[in-house]
Amino acid sequence: MNPALARIGRGLLRSCRGVVLPVELPEPAADGVTYLTTRQAARVARVADCTITSWKKKKLLIPVPQSPPRKPLYRLEDVHAAEHRAWQRAIEASGTDSQIARRHPQPRLPAPKED
Repeated sequence: MNPALARIGRGLLRSCRGVVLPVELPEPAADGVTYLTTRQAARVARVADCTITSWKKKKLLIPVPQSPPRKPLYRLEDVHAAEHRAWQRAIEASGTDSQIARRHPQPRLPAPKED
């Protein structure tokens, strides 16, 4: 990934062909909070729309109370927090130590022994 784009990784969307596309975030509301629809939240978290719905059912992501039931809105900060919680749950379910998973995203092979 381009280092300049990695800096702003939360505002990008990686397509299936590996092309990084910008995500259009709406302007913050009058209260200073950015609200996202399900599709926008999915693009920010770089997951499918049904994943956001799944996070909602699992109570990882709670919609804004005033949003309509068929068109839920989510706070940008809540989407990032839900993404992190989902990652933590995946690490716990896999049995991997989270510190090792952060330091070594790919498994390391032991160094060959010299005779």
